[in-house]
Amino acid sequence: MNPVFFILGIHNHQPVGNFDFVLEDAFQKAYWPFLKVLSKHPQIKMCLHYSGVLWEWLEAAHPQMIDLCHELLQRGQVELLSGGFYEPILSIIPDKDKLGQLKKMESFLGRKFGIKPHGIWLAERVWEPGLPKYINRAGLDYVIVDDRHFLATGLEEKDLYGYYLTDDQGRVIKVFPGSKELRYLIPFQPPEKTIEYLARIRESKFGDLGMMGDDGEKFGIWPGTFQWVYDQDWLGQFFGLIEKNSDWLRMSTYSEYIAEHSPLGQIYLPTGSYAEMEEWALPLDAQKGFHSLLEKLNQEQFDGYAHNFIRGGLWRNFLCKYREGNNIYNRMLHISQKIEEIEEMISCGEGKDDPPEWLTQAKDELWKGQCNDAYWHGLFGGLYLPHLRSALYDHLIRSDNLIEVHRHFSPQWIEWQVRDMDQDGFDEIEISTDQYCLYLDPNSGGCIYEWDFRPKSFNVINSFIRRPEGYHQKILNQASKNGSETSNGIKSIHDIEGVRVEGLEKMLIYDRYSRNALMDHFLDPSATIKAFSTLQYKEIGDFLQTPYSFEVLRDRECIKIHLSRIGVVGSSSQVNLSKTLTIYSGETLVNVIYTIENQSDGPVNAIFGVEFNFNLLAGNADDRFFRMDGRMPEESHLASFGASKGIEQVSLTDRSVGLEIGIHAHQKADLWRFPIETASTSEAGFEKVFQSSVVLFHWPLSLTEGNAQTYNLDCWVKEIS
Repeated sequence: MNPVFFILGIHNHQPVGNFDFVLEDAFQKAYWPFLKVLSKHPQIKMCLHYSGVLWEWLEAAHPQMIDLCHELLQRGQVELLSGGFYEPILSIIPDKDKLGQLKKMESFLGRKFGIKPHGIWLAERVWEPGLPKYINRAGLDYVIVDDRHFLATGLEEKDLYGYYLTDDQGRVIKVFPGSKELRYLIPFQPPEKTIEYLARIRESKFGDLGMMGDDGEKFGIWPGTFQWVYDQDWLGQFFGLIEKNSDWLRMSTYSEYIAEHSPLGQIYLPTGSYAEMEEWALPLDAQKGFHSLLEKLNQEQFDGYAHNFIRGGLWRNFLCKYREGNNIYNRMLHISQKIEEIEEMISCGEGKDDPPEWLTQAKDELWKGQCNDAYWHGLFGGLYLPHLRSALYDHLIRSDNLIEVHRHFSPQWIEWQVRDMDQDGFDEIEISTDQYCLYLDPNSGGCIYEWDFRPKSFNVINSFIRRPEGYHQKILNQASKNGSETSNGIKSIHDIEGVRVEGLEKMLIYDRYSRNALMDHFLDPSATIKAFSTLQYKEIGDFLQTPYSFEVLRDRECIKIHLSRIGVVGSSSQVNLSKTLTIYSGETLVNVIYTIENQSDGPVNAIFGVEFNFNLLAGNADDRFFRMDGRMPEESHLASFGASKGIEQVSLTDRSVGLEIGIHAHQKADLWRFPIETASTSEAGFEKVFQSSVVLFHWPLSLTEGNAQTYNLDCWVKEIS
């Protein structure tokens, strides 16, 4: 009987911006012990992929792992896979960046290991039909996706024991279908279960290959796996069983298999990813409907074909589902466009064969800002984790800083543009200076939704709203089974449920508006901080997140943005609100003047408030705190809850980054402050995540017919020692 070939493709990655102690923990619990066990089994072959983020960290922190990889390569035990260097979702980044990231990985692997890679690990297995052209152009031969991609074309499992050819515009590559069943068997079930699965292939007449491509973190980092995989020696036993069955079971690499086997045929795969990702990409109501449909299919015992054709959402839907990720995405696109324009100008000149060093650095910072993890959310924190979002902003702002320094001859400069920056059909305003880059959305209450402080490459807003998620019902149900072992193995991370923070269900409050800066509130005079923070208050004006008209005026050293709206306060009172921002070159001060005019026949009585959201990433750290009129309140941490009267100035200090955010009210105001915290999932269950500090300046507003009131605010971000 013909042998069965078995390919293991192990993918290892950590997000750009992840904490060093997280990477160290992953090294000690998964990356290093896995390779050490592998090195003791020279008959075992496999394919390994490490993202460029991880390669760079390993090179600096643990070069012994680089050495061990090199040794395994010399033995012929492993094949190293390529991919986008900083692990982007390859299909959504600009074409030049696709090729640039692939070439950067090729260059790294050539420099460190003396090899040219042949295959690509596709981040999150997000496939779109146009990818073969770019993979082929980068000189790569094959890619690994999921069996789900193939089954959606009408194939059956028996048709997937090999590889296929596909192309885009004549650019041909090979595609391998990784097995979902193997993903759930390895390493969560006893090793014998995997051998039984491969034995079924041996009995098949349709092919001879079993393969799995999945995360290396499941071998030690996922809950319960370190004890299972290493302390109880699952991995050693697994490799030993493969060796024991070597008379019919042969470990291989993708390239070796291609050299010995012809393709099973030609195929064109639909857009897709793994099943869980497609589910996470759906809107909440659609997720519920999707679950109901799957349950009905299971109850009525439809055959496998029905399940193959029931698909979730497209990965790009995350950019619609989460405005916060879409903001980062469009910021990234804009910077990439700037770099492309500069490269085109350089290519038109003479004697410019090599790009200047600063431009190469700007491109690398851009590519770091394309790392996929903080653009979406599923089982892990991802987009919910502010330090990951902040890391992307950091690299994108660094890239933009390099570009702008070389675009302006003067150290002090200011410019602006109006365009549809997020492709939503409405114009936004960008004001760029040597100190700041501010983005305003006139269609959403004239708010500031991004405020980049260039000297620290830091977006001080970086907010995130509280929104319903499909797993919130599990929090309400107080699910508590958290990764316990069973006699038949351990739970996959997809099956783990747990509540890590007591009382987390009390945090399931859902915001009605984005948490940005310069958000205009008209509150009922009876409103309280408790009601406002829990969204139990009444908004008696129609100014929040509604369209404002705008005008941009340029002076020599400053830009003025005049935003205004005529709206209704109370039952019928007509009010004209205008706010004028003045931004200066060479300075960190942003002045905002509000004028509220009563244009109705009767009085207007309300609380007028201006809301700011700032995210300095840690709500309870000792080196990050509030000051009120220069004094620290009794509870001063950034996640503190408090109401203060007669305040002129508030500041938020971050000594770890070295910056201070300040607001000075020319008219004394009452001030409310409280945290925005979300309940989200992580590898270990559910957890609370600090997202921003809300600061609301507010004044009692009482206007008779024809009268107006003015409020003047000075805002700044500055460096501190």
